[in-house]
This record gives sequence, C-alpha cells and structure tokens, in this order.
Amino acid sequence: MARRVQINKTQYFEGIKKEVWGYQIGGYQVLDKWLKDRKGRKLSLGNIQHYCKVATSLRKTMDMRKEIDEICRDVEKDVIEFYIQLWINNNAFGIKRNFRCETCERMG
Repeated sequence: MARRVQINKTQYFEGIKKEVWGYQIGGYQVLDKWLKDRKGRKLSLGNIQHYCKVATSLRKTMDMRKEIDEICRDVEKDVIEFYIQLWINNNAFGIKRNFRCETCERMG
C-alpha cells in the first residue's frame, strides 16, 4: 500500500510504499531521516529529485534482497542434499569418515 509523505501543508510525496518508508539502515528510517535533516529548509528541485531517487533505490534494494534470499535458500538446499548424498554413499561402502557441515548442524 502506498502512502503520502507530507512535507508541509501543501506539498507531499505521493506513492511511497509503506515498506520503503519504513526501510532502515543503521537503525535510521532512511526517508524520514532525509527529510528531518532538511527540516525548515526549502527543498530545491534537485533535492526533490534526489529524494525520489533515494526512494526508488530503496525499493530496488528491497527487491534485490528478496532475490538474493531466494538464491541463498536454493544454494543451502543444494548443499544439504550434497552432504546427505555424501553421507549415504560413504555409509553404503562402509567408509567411516567424519565431516562437518554447519548447515546440517543448525538443522539439528
């Protein structure tokens, strides 16, 4: 859901998604902090364009993080399957080897 970010009584930014508005880096809500740092000043056209670029960059960053998380889940699944097959194959031939898999250990 998009929201309106009010700058003053007559000016606002329209269409800022709630997730983008709430995005934090280093404990700071990025878009809110950007505006607060300029409180009491008239925003130039360049400032307004920059704010829009920041909002767009945050949204794209969030989208890329989702893609990266999906890739990591797939890789982790492949690693787990590899270690399971390695264990099965080693035990099928009576090979007694110890190997350590942190991912498997986390799963219990």
